[in-house]
Amino acid sequence: MQALNDTCIFLGVTLATLFSGKLVNALGWQTVNLYTGLPIALLVSGLLLLMRRTD
Repeated sequence: MQALNDTCIFLGVTLATLFSGKLVNALGWQTVNLYTGLPIALLVSGLLLLMRRTD
């Protein structure tokens, strides 16, 4: 089971690396950075809500 997990992680990282260059060429570096802002903001707000509930 561990080998399957490792293979899936390796495949995911490899595909993300290969497609990131195409994404940056198609959209530009600034646009890619702007698109990463929303998921990061959602994660931070979720963590803050979780921290408030555990206090």
